[in-house]
Amino acid sequence: MNYSSSVRLLIAVGLLSQASCSDPLTAPATSEILPVSVQTRLPVAGEIVPSVRVSGGMGYVSVSVTTTGTCATMVSAGVSRRSDELAVVAHVGPNPAVLCAAVLQFLVADYQGTITAVAPGNYRVRVFEALADNAPKLIGSGTVSVTSAGVTF
Repeated sequence: MNYSSSVRLLIAVGLLSQASCSDPLTAPATSEILPVSVQTRLPVAGEIVPSVRVSGGMGYVSVSVTTTGTCATMVSAGVSRRSDELAVVAHVGPNPAVLCAAVLQFLVADYQGTITAVAPGNYRVRVFEALADNAPKLIGSGTVSVTSAGVTF
């Protein structure tokens, strides 16, 4: 094996090992339901869809998402908790019980949920979303700080 082939092999092995160490982009299994509220609306000019916003507070993490919607969008979501990671897995689709007239307008849906009983610390929050019957895909992530909900006298 000549030098050039050895270098190519070394680079290929390095890239493959790096890929195997990267964060998985598949949605984890959820262990609890995340109640969410949903509102459908017309998009704002220049709005990026999907978009994810996360924030932390005293014992909680809030997640807000803007995604594509229909006249009667439904969202069900779950949470996966790990030591310093939270993952939200949402399933978004039309409500089959509602008949929507042929709408020629593009709509967006805003949904929000709050993960409660979160221990103090810094967390990486990932949001996965599945549209209709598709597999969930990572649509955003962020890092938040959660503080304790202590009482001061």
